[in-house]
Amino acid sequence: MVLTWEQMGHDRSAPAVALEFAPSITTSSGVREAVRTAFTDAGVATVDFQRPAYQLDAEHKHPDWQWASPTLQVHLSDGVSADLIGLDAALASVRARVPDLPFGIAIDDGDRQTLLAFRHDDDPAQIRQALRHFRKDLVAGSVWGWDRVTSSWIPL
Repeated sequence: MVLTWEQMGHDRSAPAVALEFAPSITTSSGVREAVRTAFTDAGVATVDFQRPAYQLDAEHKHPDWQWASPTLQVHLSDGVSADLIGLDAALASVRARVPDLPFGIAIDDGDRQTLLAFRHDDDPAQIRQALRHFRKDLVAGSVWGWDRVTSSWIPL
């Protein structure tokens, strides 16, 4: 389910970068702190993405279940572009600090989302290159993956 910024309690008039960790139960405080530090050091202000209560309740009601390893989804409101100064540095730093944390970017433009995906082994330099090529290659409202061989975004 895609949450709108209003459902998250965010004011759409102000552009925002939100960090969503899922599942919450397997995301350690160390991982959360490393990610927030990477964004802070890169000069990118973030807010917390509010997941629906039923998702969080399910995690906490069943702590004995086998939960997936954590992932990070970076949500950008429609007023923030992926070529935002510092986003490439922030995500490159996340990869360097927490190399086994998968992540992607969701750009919410109100009526549709554009999703950007990276391979788990894209290194920090490849992530920076991918975000520098962001505006050249993408069509809004679809899912894209970075192809490091051709140095371009490809539809998934």
